[in-house]
Amino acid sequence: MLDVPHVKLSKDKPARLTLTLWGTLAAGEPDPTSRIFARLFKGQEPTYLAELRAAFRRAAKDDRVSQLAVDLGTLQGSMTDYAELHRIIREFRASGKKVTTLLTQGDDWSFYVASAGDRIILNPASPLELMGPGFHRSEEHTSELQSH
Repeated sequence: MLDVPHVKLSKDKPARLTLTLWGTLAAGEPDPTSRIFARLFKGQEPTYLAELRAAFRRAAKDDRVSQLAVDLGTLQGSMTDYAELHRIIREFRASGKKVTTLLTQGDDWSFYVASAGDRIILNPASPLELMGPGFHRSEEHTSELQSH
């Protein structure tokens, strides 16, 4: 669940909405029972992409929000989760409001998510490791091709 602090905003003085995302990304709808247990035992609750999408859509339509800053902490998720988060940010950006993404550390997938915004801010002391796709050639397979 996204706990957004109560801030008084007005259409006359729109403000930047800042969200910090960290932990596990989860597809689907949140389960009320697991939420209760997470709060009772102070467990980490995942960030549900469906809730995030709904919050971003509301913010995109809200005249009190002028722009969005997304602080991407350490996230765990599948490639599909990262792609969906990228789409959610791009959808918000399509509303005409600017998006700034902040990276504490970068890898292939966090940089991919951050690239959905208008601007990426990376602390100069933070590592950025972009490995890219890798291709391997199997010697077994190569020998097989040469013998034919």
